[in-house]
Amino acid sequence: MQGSNLRLVAAATAHEISPWICRTCNFQFLVSNCYLTRAISSVVEHLLHTQGVAGSIPASRMLVSRRACPPARRILSKSMSEHKITLTWKRGDTPFEYQKYSRDHTWKFDGGHEMQASAAPAYLGNPKLVDPEEAFMASLSSCHMLTFLAIAAKKKFVLDEYVDDAVGHMEKNAEGRLAITRATLNQKLKFSGDKQPAAQEIEEMNHAAHEQCFIANSVKTEITVETQA
Repeated sequence: MQGSNLRLVAAATAHEISPWICRTCNFQFLVSNCYLTRAISSVVEHLLHTQGVAGSIPASRMLVSRRACPPARRILSKSMSEHKITLTWKRGDTPFEYQKYSRDHTWKFDGGHEMQASAAPAYLGNPKLVDPEEAFMASLSSCHMLTFLAIAAKKKFVLDEYVDDAVGHMEKNAEGRLAITRATLNQKLKFSGDKQPAAQEIEEMNHAAHEQCFIANSVKTEITVETQA
């Protein structure tokens, strides 16, 4: 990239930033998003140095035009969100020895809901409380159901009841580590009204629900849906 002009066009996520114009006497950035200016500046500076151009530009003549930016902060949009929980465990009066300490703990969610959880019974947990493996399966099942409901509603079907007897299979994965490698969602559906989905339509809705489920997209677990309409 030699000569008096260096033209760069870049894309950041879905937004195109254009144009950037750099001249040997000075350079100016026209940036549509001020949050990216610092990153862009460092990229252009690197390119100038690697091409042997920057050394010929006096520092006093290197002008960067940027809009005033508020302090950097994380911006959340519909495609980006945060989900928080607070987990609390207390030892109590029991000795902190593997066979003796309590596995019971509390999950507190943003909305204020609290629930007790523990380890699975096989790992000395309380069988009366939910364990992480069960919570994982509940999360997969719930996400798939909520996505399925949205798709069915948009297709103008009337779904009255959705039941899922979900089962997760804990076994060693390809790396030899224990994981829930397979999950089966045993779905029972009850529709009403004149418009009833055919088996092929239910399969297509389940496929779309799986493709769009946030939780399914976050894990390696192989997920199968068995439907009883």
